Amino acid sequence: MVQCHIYNSAVDWWAFGIVLCKMATGRSPFYEGRKAEKCIHFILNCQPSYSEQLSTELQDLLEKLLKKKPYQRLGFKGDIRRHPFFKSINWIEAESQKLKPPFQPEPVSI
Repeated sequence: MVQCHIYNSAVDWWAFGIVLCKMATGRSPFYEGRKAEKCIHFILNCQPSYSEQLSTELQDLLEKLLKKKPYQRLGFKGDIRRHPFFKSINWIEAESQKLKPPFQPEPVSI
């Protein structure tokens, strides 16, 4: 979406990679500054950087979600469920909403 091209669902997998990285590390895999031009430059021309504290499965997942070429991205061909990062997920239970979350926060009233 940074360039003026027609987009498909591959952009959603890229966005998922960005969100996942920010959730895991607290930062973007690209540029953290405020200048949009510099951020766009990093997205288009640089490889993302990852914390060495991430598991190898998560690093591999992020690398595959953040491929520059949309047709090379994990998820583009419906193959994301087979990635080792998701090996502990029972997809049948998830689809039938029977999967128990690993963490359930306490409800808080505001």
